[in-house]
Amino acid sequence: MRMQKLLKPGLYIMDMLSFKLKIIFSISFLLLILIFPTMDMVSNSYDRIDIYHSQLEGLEYVSRLYRLIGIVQSHRFNVNSYLNGDISKWKMIKEDEERFEML
Repeated sequence: MRMQKLLKPGLYIMDMLSFKLKIIFSISFLLLILIFPTMDMVSNSYDRIDIYHSQLEGLEYVSRLYRLIGIVQSHRFNVNSYLNGDISKWKMIKEDEERFEML
């Protein structure tokens, strides 16, 4: 009984429409049901693409920092050796400085 009360206005309107209009409204309703989730899926995929680009950019920064840390550690080792009396490290210190300039 309750279901009939809920559906009565919609059924009354559908009874007044011609068969052609009923089909058009039904197909339009089904297309709307299909279009909205599809739009959401496309929007989510674009958001994921933006996230992936941000992650790739972050990885590029991390790789640059990793190279910088390697150069700084090498430079620190060579300078420490040079200060302890190993004069042959001077050439390597200059190479480290050149590598640092190329970053």
